[in-house]
Amino acid sequence: MPTPVFLCGAECQVPGIGASLPTGGLRHWGTFGASVTVQAGGGKTAGTWSAASYKFNPAAAATTSLIHTFAATIAAPSVTVVRFRLMFDVLPDAIHAIVSDDIGKGGIRYNPTGTKLEAWSAATASAFAGSFVPVVGVWYRVECRITLDTTFTTEWKIDGVDQTTATKTVQTAVANPKICFGHNGGVGGSASTTGTWYVDDICVSGTTGDYPLGGGIVVSLYPRADGAHSMTANDFQASGVNMTNSTTNGWASLLNPLSSSVATSFIAQVVIRTTGYAEFLLAQLGPVMAVNGLAVVSQHHGSTTGAHTQSLRMEDGATESAIMALVDYSDVTASYNYKAYATAPSTSGAWTQALVNALKFRFGYSDDVTGNPRMGALLLEVDLMPYVHKFPLVSQAVPRAARY
Repeated sequence: MPTPVFLCGAECQVPGIGASLPTGGLRHWGTFGASVTVQAGGGKTAGTWSAASYKFNPAAAATTSLIHTFAATIAAPSVTVVRFRLMFDVLPDAIHAIVSDDIGKGGIRYNPTGTKLEAWSAATASAFAGSFVPVVGVWYRVECRITLDTTFTTEWKIDGVDQTTATKTVQTAVANPKICFGHNGGVGGSASTTGTWYVDDICVSGTTGDYPLGGGIVVSLYPRADGAHSMTANDFQASGVNMTNSTTNGWASLLNPLSSSVATSFIAQVVIRTTGYAEFLLAQLGPVMAVNGLAVVSQHHGSTTGAHTQSLRMEDGATESAIMALVDYSDVTASYNYKAYATAPSTSGAWTQALVNALKFRFGYSDDVTGNPRMGALLLEVDLMPYVHKFPLVSQAVPRAARY
């Protein structure tokens, strides 16, 4: 059973890092480079299940990093296991990192000498290995295991096929707090390159036995219905309209998508009620072979910059889990909170379709409503193995063929 610490299929379409990072919160992306954008559709996503991908275009600006900080640093000696899908539209004209650990000690980069992807393990002198030549317009499943022990290694696969491992001996074991896509300095190359490529279906684990993570995909589930709210009338507002315990008003639609306007689409708590909440149910997950893990992404802000508290909880069976607890998102612009769940809180075991479909999400519980705490959007991203392939397993020369 995989134990992902981060996953993202770009379905969230979060356009940046957000306004603030309060104590008790965790950003979806800690760095969102100026030349990284969300690509919605247009034939630039990894399959028919995918609504979006991340577009890297270093010709547009100098910074191309897309970096997530883990909730807990992967301790030394760190092992970072990654799976993602990659497609080039325009090949870079200089060396450019595609994926790496935070400190650039290992990863996969593109090298125009040989027009190839290659792995590296870095120290005072770096070791490079592999020579995979990508075809423009083709989606590839890329997997790697970056081990930073007394020997640094980067093992990797393309579409399940082993590539040559990069190895650097006689090193000092180090921890890894982040995962980085795009330029991160060092042997990752210059940030001044040109080129265009897309990344989708990201899954990251800190468990060595999870390599390879295999052919999972990331799908998104948005709110579909109001649940059983627990509030006194007028404790909460839906975009300025007083709420009651009624479940027939369609307030859940205000939380879809994450790019919603903070001014016109939100649920707000306006009266202190430490046991009160607004509850929402998500779209149902269809039949799957396995669920590898999931992540909750939500948008938060306040009506003013006045300090306040807001909480978001997930009800998994009879087990309630705090996604965030009494956090102060006192900005009038959007902030994005993130939490990954490798296992189900109710069982401490693998997620199942039934468990995912029974989840309930509860916003509120505030003990300070100065600057009315607001949730503007909610999304569940699920990494899964589907029963039925959207496309056949085909050769790498077929443009935009999705691989599981």
